[in-house]
Amino acid sequence: MVPLLCGLMVYLFHPYLLLFLGLVCLVLLACRKWVAAGVFGVAFVVLNCLTQSFGFRPFHVRSRKARGTISVLAYNIHGNGEDYDAQALCRVIGRIRPDMLFLSEYSASDKVLLEFVDSLYGGNADVCGEQLVASRFEMTEMNMVPFSHFIRLTAGDSLTVVTCHLPSNNYLDKQYFTPDSIQDMNGLKRYLLNIDSVAVERQEAAKTISDSLPQSMPCIVMGDMNDVSGSPALDVFADAGLEDAWWRGGLGFGPTIYNPMPFRIDHILYTPRSLRLVKMRRIKSRGLG
Repeated sequence: MVPLLCGLMVYLFHPYLLLFLGLVCLVLLACRKWVAAGVFGVAFVVLNCLTQSFGFRPFHVRSRKARGTISVLAYNIHGNGEDYDAQALCRVIGRIRPDMLFLSEYSASDKVLLEFVDSLYGGNADVCGEQLVASRFEMTEMNMVPFSHFIRLTAGDSLTVVTCHLPSNNYLDKQYFTPDSIQDMNGLKRYLLNIDSVAVERQEAAKTISDSLPQSMPCIVMGDMNDVSGSPALDVFADAGLEDAWWRGGLGFGPTIYNPMPFRIDHILYTPRSLRLVKMRRIKSRGLG
């Protein structure tokens, strides 16, 4: 139980460990403890490079939209466990007008949202289960692989876009099981063991998705992956040649969920050998879910 707990603490909370290392380094610098500050600073840099948690490279990408670019937006409507304002979300989507839109945890009751998206994209929208996908380009091919849409877009040169929503820690035996459900040590043990087993499921799902990607075509994989950077699932995507757009062009931690605490579990990945990142940013989610 103790080794499992320690392993999960490092796995889940390494962004906060990084924050601690960075703060200690700054305090030591202020106290002129140069050697100790250097040790903590090096530890921060090494761990951050291994986990790709904090982005510090916003100036390594072009700030202006170049010719031949494609913009994508991925968002989990109910990701923060709150009711969302459909009208507010429609205004955000209308302002950004991404070429490719992916909304997870969509339900049939979200008719206002579907009508707006369908109108914005000229009817080129599709609902599959709890996923809503829309594109201003023709979706010439759509296949289903486990945990994802498999969509090939026509935009000059062909582009493969995979949208996914990987398994969540908050389900146990197909029942909703959150930290609020823990009532005793036995419940805590069951929850921790579930996190461990679901992490394996996400890793297997990432392998399935990676194996489905064509080798000769530019690819984007995006969505609610329910896992942090540096996790086994994200490592599978990295081994397949996909790069985290936030690590490449983001600034700071970039959390995408705040309940029960801030984490970045939604990601946009791309193949740097055939695509170049122009800009990466996180939209404000207050009132959107």
